[in-house]
Amino acid sequence: MSPPFVPPGRGYPRGSDDERGSSVQRSQGRCATGRGRLIFEVASVWVRRIMQVLAGDIGGTKTLLAVAEVVPASQSDSSLRIDLAGARRYDSRQYPGLAAICQQYERDEGRRLPPHAGFGVAGPVKNGRSQTTNLPWILDERDLARTLGLATVRLANDFHALALGILAVGQADLVMLNEGARDASGPCALI
Repeated sequence: MSPPFVPPGRGYPRGSDDERGSSVQRSQGRCATGRGRLIFEVASVWVRRIMQVLAGDIGGTKTLLAVAEVVPASQSDSSLRIDLAGARRYDSRQYPGLAAICQQYERDEGRRLPPHAGFGVAGPVKNGRSQTTNLPWILDERDLARTLGLATVRLANDFHALALGILAVGQADLVMLNEGARDASGPCALI
């Protein structure tokens, strides 16, 4: 199991290489600041330098894959920028499993897969394994890593992965539906 992601000032000496990650800046220039501690196995990543991750949304109808490049935004702060490249869509039912889709993605992109991968899966994930709810697939982190030649693979329930993203949503990403008073100490909500 990877060590947990801990924002700056919450467990690592200030200025250490492991201090990165308190905020995420999207490539469009909007900045989103994390609002709490992310201590989830699926979010357990230390970013010391540029890191590439094969990211995917695995569903019963379609599978979306892209390479996410996590880059320190600047040397003066601990924010990160995430750039997506090579976004592709695959018809999940046309493949015998996720490994076959990833191998097709590698051929389509004409380059090797990055050493790390993270996938949001439509279905429960327990101990690194998932039986997909709308496909006859059994996904296993270790099997995928071995088959694809990757250092690490992480699976997360897709709804859980979406909920983790709430902490990276900034003011510029929000749309007002009803006027109200914000409670800074109140809970985050996913609707």
